[in-house]
Amino acid sequence: MRNPVRIMIALLFAAMLSGCYQALPPDQDVQMSTWTLQVFTIVSSTTHDFQWYMDNELLSGETGNTFKYFPTSQGDHTLVVSFKDGLIPAYHTWYIHVH
Repeated sequence: MRNPVRIMIALLFAAMLSGCYQALPPDQDVQMSTWTLQVFTIVSSTTHDFQWYMDNELLSGETGNTFKYFPTSQGDHTLVVSFKDGLIPAYHTWYIHVH
C-alpha cells in the first residue's frame, strides 16, 4: 500500500522544483501600434529573480514580474524575460511587431 503522506510530499517537492507560470499576453506573437501601452507579465507564486531583455539587450532596472512597453516607432522586436520558476531557471519570449 502506498503511503499518502510520502505521495503528498513528493508532489509538493515536484511542484516546488518545476513551478508553473502564466505569461500575459498568452500569445508569443504580439501585434501592436505605436504610441500604445502593452503590459507583459509573468504570473506565478513560485517565480522570482526576473530579468528582462529587448532585442538581446539587458533592460537595466527591470527586475519585476511586469514590463510596460510603449513603442514610439515601428519595427520588430524580441522581448525575453528570464526568471526562476520554483528552483529551475526558465524564460519566456514574445515576438513583437509594432506597426
